[in-house]
Amino acid sequence: NAGNVPAMTETHPRGPLKLRRAGFDDDQSMRALVAASFPGNPKVSADMTRWQWWENPFGETLAWVWEDDGSIVAQYVAFCAPGWIAGKRTTVTLGVDAAVDPAYQGRRLFTPLSEALYADSVARGWPLYAYPNEQSWKGISRAGWIEVSRPSVYVLIRPGGARWLASRLKLPAAVSPAIGMAARVGFRPRKPKGGPHAVAVLSSPPQDVEELWTAVASAEESGLERGANWWHWRYDAHPDKPYRFIEARRGGQLAGAAAVVTREELGGRFICLLELLARDDDSARAVVAAIAGGSVGESDGIALTATRGSRLESLARVAGLRKVPGRLQHRPIRFGVVPQPDVVPDPTALRWATSWGDLDHT
Repeated sequence: NAGNVPAMTETHPRGPLKLRRAGFDDDQSMRALVAASFPGNPKVSADMTRWQWWENPFGETLAWVWEDDGSIVAQYVAFCAPGWIAGKRTTVTLGVDAAVDPAYQGRRLFTPLSEALYADSVARGWPLYAYPNEQSWKGISRAGWIEVSRPSVYVLIRPGGARWLASRLKLPAAVSPAIGMAARVGFRPRKPKGGPHAVAVLSSPPQDVEELWTAVASAEESGLERGANWWHWRYDAHPDKPYRFIEARRGGQLAGAAAVVTREELGGRFICLLELLARDDDSARAVVAAIAGGSVGESDGIALTATRGSRLESLARVAGLRKVPGRLQHRPIRFGVVPQPDVVPDPTALRWATSWGDLDHT
């Protein structure tokens, strides 16, 4: 059915532009466009695009481009991921790496580009998720994307994060000690209340993460299927592998697991929780307390994003993370879905779960 999506042409003052599908043969030109549009973006690396776009184990990556006289001047990509929609497995796509050459901006190329990508995804039966920035969300809304939530940021401030908090509040550095005391009261990890957990830091995902995901997956929430296939591809197979993993076991059983990366975020240096699975509140507390105690290094604090009302938000709160006021964030996070008639006819009718991504939100 995807073959029913036609290539299109549109005439502009500099000559005819062609809207077409793209593939591996276009990789170098597409990476060059990313480099021109977003300096420092990791997708300028051939290893990165090979891993995420062209050798993705979950399905064919969809890519559409505007071409002008043989040069790619705009693009939009959607890579496949394992989906979890109302308790059922499916394939979903994540819309990423939308870019328009600066010389071609203002020509209204983005909406038809989005329409072509979305039609391709719908024709294959794959719902498409996207987290647009402030420059693109209106364009993709016209193409059919529907905003369903604005995930919030939650943080736990570590002792060294007082200066960060003071700077975000625009307070003089001299008040950092007082801010630090307040942070230790209002932003501190919650200790487990039940039996002890054996906590360890790993260089690869826990071997039995599939069993943990199966135990905690809820038919009430939709998003990604975060089992072993996802963890091992997304983190273990990543070209750079900057991640650490924390496991909490109780009685030998995996009770909690997290994937983290330390990076510059929110105007400071944070340990970003990319994944957090836990059988119960106590197990979430054990994982977060270990991170807060310095098991994966120093930082201003711990941060994650979560959808309002989701299980992840609940785990964050019980572990001691607190919602960051909007004025302390650099930018809003928008999450939305392109409806797929057979799988997701109405995205707003479902309860969604999302989390932070250091490369692309998930």
